[in-house]
Amino acid sequence: MATKDPAPSWLAAQRREREWQRLLARLRDAPGHLPSTVRRAVFDNAEVPADLAPFVDTVVRCAHRLTDGDVAALVRAGYSEDEIFEAIIVAAAGAADRRLQAARRTVAEA
Repeated sequence: MATKDPAPSWLAAQRREREWQRLLARLRDAPGHLPSTVRRAVFDNAEVPADLAPFVDTVVRCAHRLTDGDVAALVRAGYSEDEIFEAIIVAAAGAADRRLQAARRTVAEA
């Protein structure tokens, strides 16, 4: 059973937001298999290297459609499985963050 956070809800929300932003910063900028410039591009789904762009777009728009063949194509293009894994995680986190921010704007405007 989950314990109730004793902090006021606004304080707990601020804490969750800080942790979320910290996680996103690490995904984009911490050392990894992909260069951080590529991870930032993948996170934003903007200016992604041409050989990686269709894969990232699929992760962002309809990840359930990824196939082993998509991964194999990236391996043939020279990406390691670790780089592909990072691309998936960072693209998904970027998409999630954009959706979260859009939802927050919608709630704020209501």
